[in-house]
Amino acid sequence: MGNRGVRLNKCLSFDKSHYAVLDHVFRGHIDNLRAMCWMEEDELLLTGGDELDRTIKIWNLAAGGLIKTIEPHTWAVSDIVECRGTPNCFVSSSWDSTIKVWTKYGELKGELVGHHRDVFCLASCGRKVASGGLDGTIRIWDVDTFQQVAVLERHHSDILALKFKTEKYLISSSNDCRLYIWNLETKNVVRDLHGYQDFILCIQYCEKRDMMATGGSNCHILIWDMKKWKPTQTLTKHKEAIMALDIDQEGNRLVSGADDKMILIWSLHTFECLHMLKGHTENITRIRISQNGRRFISSSRDQTAKTWKIRVTVPEIMFLRHIKKNKVLASLPYSLFRELMIY
Repeated sequence: MGNRGVRLNKCLSFDKSHYAVLDHVFRGHIDNLRAMCWMEEDELLLTGGDELDRTIKIWNLAAGGLIKTIEPHTWAVSDIVECRGTPNCFVSSSWDSTIKVWTKYGELKGELVGHHRDVFCLASCGRKVASGGLDGTIRIWDVDTFQQVAVLERHHSDILALKFKTEKYLISSSNDCRLYIWNLETKNVVRDLHGYQDFILCIQYCEKRDMMATGGSNCHILIWDMKKWKPTQTLTKHKEAIMALDIDQEGNRLVSGADDKMILIWSLHTFECLHMLKGHTENITRIRISQNGRRFISSSRDQTAKTWKIRVTVPEIMFLRHIKKNKVLASLPYSLFRELMIY
């Protein structure tokens, strides 16, 4: 029990006000940060500027310094995604209707040509990239060959958000207030999940728990059980539209950002808000959390990106609340005690 005793003492003396702490601030853009991507294995941060900036900056996360600035587009950089199926590669999109493929060093590899109007959002899975924009179409691309492999047409307005469920299924939302699940092999919609939320502005999916989170203009976050194809929880602490979400790999923690300038950290076991951060002076635009759930990055219209460290785990929070409520360690459920010790 020696090591366990040290761990328990650490938990019991933990100051909840330090649940998440600011680690580093990245500055350099001259306009809003609209796009952000974290290449976690390479410890690289990619940030994209709005229409007065139009640059992508490549940052060294470990050293906190700028590596390179590129000027890839003639209008705002709308999104950036890593392509894990094609090593050392990322893709950027813009309101100028272009999509470009880059090495992690900022060297242009190719262009994905097909959209004729502003491209708003991207998603990636393996070698595939999905793009959506003002023309109401979703296009699927092979990043290795730069070829368009599918066009999905059913939405009746701008595409707002995209997320792969697997390489076979894609989730999309639009200004038409529809939330679709697409089968990419048949190119058909297999589920129409409209009616639960108005404009869905961001989507995240956790494969391990088969769980989806969506954030909307109504200030609510919905947590979906994808086996039942319906929401099972509603999270309501934000005061303005939800613009960014991310879930850690194990499905323990959700981090959200909104137009209210707040960053909220949620337990996906109890669905409680664990911590609230006034992280930026303007609207939050993107959130990315590390696979182990110990760090996250936020970007904002205040022209900065910030890295944060999470200093306590979801099981630890549950443990502390259990102790406070029951006053005795002996009543702690064994499953939670074991999770706490090995987390």
